[in-house]
Amino acid sequence: MQNEEEFLKDKPAEEGGQEHCPRCRRSQAQNEAKNDGAPRGDCRCAEGEEPHECHCKDGEEPCGRRCEEDKVEELQKALAAAQEEAKKNYDSYLRTAANLDTFRRRVQRDMEDIRKFAMQPLLEELLPAIDNLELGIMHAKKNGGAKDLVSGIEMVLSQIKKVFASFGVEEIKPLGEDFDPNFHECVSHEESAEYAENKVSKIMRTGYKLNGRLVRPASVVVSKGAKKE
Repeated sequence: MQNEEEFLKDKPAEEGGQEHCPRCRRSQAQNEAKNDGAPRGDCRCAEGEEPHECHCKDGEEPCGRRCEEDKVEELQKALAAAQEEAKKNYDSYLRTAANLDTFRRRVQRDMEDIRKFAMQPLLEELLPAIDNLELGIMHAKKNGGAKDLVSGIEMVLSQIKKVFASFGVEEIKPLGEDFDPNFHECVSHEESAEYAENKVSKIMRTGYKLNGRLVRPASVVVSKGAKKE
């Protein structure tokens, strides 16, 4: 005597106008009876039976537990891929933001340097004229030249130096200070009873700095100390 499965398997696809499940070959009425009145689309024939190949089409509701597990696995893979891509994009954003901040600070520093040292070429061109004025005043005082003329030149020189100072120009006059090769240029050594060894005993030419940057070192004479007897 045929059991229920063999009987259903041998039955035609339609009986009495009822459609059959394409997986378990039960009729709609039989499925509804087995599934407590559930419609055919919710057939749960895979539950408790051997796993069967999923025949669901795109856009249809899952036909059973096996199909739902497949869809969950696909969604989990898609989520993991999206999270990995989001992490890469965030890392790229952080690197780009850091590079942009570095570039911004470098541009600001360059602009500040341009502002601070823009007049350096002009200063370098004017320094020889300043040197000549100072030499003229010095020789005029030694030779007893016209006092009014010397006084007028000194006033002009003083005004020029005030303008320089307002733009960050500093004079380097290290008389009596320790010799510093970073800012001083030694032109000779001499014995001196007034200044100790390695002290600047004379200034041959004034040096200048612009906002802390050396424009020209001071030309100096360095003391060798008192003459030894």
